[in-house]
Amino acid sequence: MRGVLVLGDHQVQIADFPPLEIGPDECLVRMQAAAICGSDLHGYHASRESRGERSRQIAGHEPCGVVEQVGELVTEPRVGDRVMIYPGRGCGRCKRCLRGDVWLCPQNLPLKSGSMADYTVAPARYCLPLPDDFSFVLGAIIACNAGTAYYIVKRMGLSGGATLAVFGLGPVGLCGLLWARAFGAQVIGVDPIPERRKLAEELGAVSTVDPTGGGTPAAIRGLTDGEGVQFSLETSGHPMARSDALDCLASLGTAGYVGISPADQPSIQIGRQVMRRNLGLVGSHIYNLADYYDMVALIRRHKIDFERIATHRFPLERAPEAFQVGATQRTGKVLFVW
Repeated sequence: MRGVLVLGDHQVQIADFPPLEIGPDECLVRMQAAAICGSDLHGYHASRESRGERSRQIAGHEPCGVVEQVGELVTEPRVGDRVMIYPGRGCGRCKRCLRGDVWLCPQNLPLKSGSMADYTVAPARYCLPLPDDFSFVLGAIIACNAGTAYYIVKRMGLSGGATLAVFGLGPVGLCGLLWARAFGAQVIGVDPIPERRKLAEELGAVSTVDPTGGGTPAAIRGLTDGEGVQFSLETSGHPMARSDALDCLASLGTAGYVGISPADQPSIQIGRQVMRRNLGLVGSHIYNLADYYDMVALIRRHKIDFERIATHRFPLERAPEAFQVGATQRTGKVLFVW
């Protein structure tokens, strides 16, 4: 089978791999859609030396496909079922796994084999049923970006009548925008790239702000009668965005952080602001396993069109081009489709 290796130094390679073997509680899934995550681009931009062993592992963790084979202990799903795969592995027995917080498991691991390949392997318990009315592209978007955005928005307590400022209008930020709109909130988008601000406006942002040159908190206050927003969501990992996401809040506001920085950065100084302005802080890495079913119900109920953020689709053999396009940061979601 074919698989994609992210070598670093802006190099991507398509390589041949032997057939994957499955354990008694695992499924072999034939890929139909797999997306490039911002964290994959971090590896693409990193030095080849720093990639180490990861440069020899199939990349990707946003998979959706069809079950091809099941282990001897698996009763569900069945061969031929359409599934979205939760992008992680836990022990399945600790209290964190049992409540669905798989990424908090002390044994949390990535997928056994990355999703940017013709096949991947995953424990059956993480192969979640993809409804017939959901496309494989939608499933791949839910697998990481939409799921992560849903969980942080839910944890913040976002509700109708509120205004949310989204810092970073890449795929996670755009998913946060769509969830917020479904919940009845208004959204102000912040991003230096005009193509992404335009896409955010097309998806329902009431206004967008270019943070180039600074002054973003003041601009947001100017859009909210001087008050600031009740909620902010930082998805970029940029230090200025992390700070601005706090500074733009009204008193009693809440900031949510999901952006991953490609390099170590000093923590923003937040103690004084949080204490004196009664602010709330929420962080998240991904989402609770059981949230998948709530997301499916909400997408149907509110007819949320997450596929609108999928601006580029490539076959696997064009992986180097797909990464080049994604690295421009002038796109929505970039995916591989079979």
